[in-house]
Amino acid sequence: MNIKLSLKDKRSIDKETLMNGLFAGASVLAAGSILLYTKNDLQHLDFILRPVSSLVYWTTGSASSYLEETGYVHETLGISIGASCSGIHFLTVLFLMLVFNFISKVKGLYHKIATFIIFGILAICITILANASRILVSVLVLSLPPFSTSGQGPLIHLAIGVLFYFSYLLLTYSLASAIYLNKGAHSYETSV
Repeated sequence: MNIKLSLKDKRSIDKETLMNGLFAGASVLAAGSILLYTKNDLQHLDFILRPVSSLVYWTTGSASSYLEETGYVHETLGISIGASCSGIHFLTVLFLMLVFNFISKVKGLYHKIATFIIFGILAICITILANASRILVSVLVLSLPPFSTSGQGPLIHLAIGVLFYFSYLLLTYSLASAIYLNKGAHSYETSV
């Protein structure tokens, strides 16, 4: 049985291949970012750590010094911004959330590729903002008398981190959903 595909069928196959390629690319980038984190090489995480440290400096006036084994040390605040503060897992989840939920709503090959790149840049920027605000609030909360003497600093820091990361994910998803709904892309089955 010989089946001929029309031009329309070929385009839909190409669209499916494109979507699979974008999803595979997002997954490879996610795996690569996790690999960077597991190597614990601060030089590879500097694209996040340096801007976070700069935002902390800009808002508090606390200058930092860079130590290869530790990261950015803010002595006046009593903190160091290292690999565990990079938010690489948050970056990965945020990027994958954006790609897997919203890339299918974008029409056109070039628009999809541009959106993929924009989502990557946006995820990095949001991660930097989330990390800096999480660190600043943690420093503030842990300096308050009931918490500064409680001996629960790491637990409080972790709880603040979970709250901030979840809030930023929820806010980003809500804003992206509103943007795509306002553009009339309210169906998951829009043209690829």
